[in-house]
Amino acid sequence: DRIIQALTNLMINAIRYTPEGGSVTLGISNRDGMLQCVVSDTGEGISAVDQTKLFDKFSRVSKEKREGTGLGLCITKDIITLHHGEISVQSEEHKGSTFMFVIPMRYEKAIQGPVPAE
Repeated sequence: DRIIQALTNLMINAIRYTPEGGSVTLGISNRDGMLQCVVSDTGEGISAVDQTKLFDKFSRVSKEKREGTGLGLCITKDIITLHHGEISVQSEEHKGSTFMFVIPMRYEKAIQGPVPAE
């Protein structure tokens, strides 16, 4: 249930920050026994400076006032970390963002530790 919550948080953000006519894509795959989920958008993007605080509590990087508490990405990161996974972001202003997380698909992989994101 929590993995679905994490994925939903990423999808909602992608939709929220992508203008009409833009696109949001979701990719899910098995990468060497790790579940890999990728959410990409063609939205406003995130500056390099803002990316450093993106997963902090109450962090809001958009200049526009939008709904939300600034907790979604912090909660998402906590969920992924508690499932022995890792989350990352690649973004460029005015070109969109890609959020990716990996988590072990089996318990044996989880106790060995997370696999670094590429």
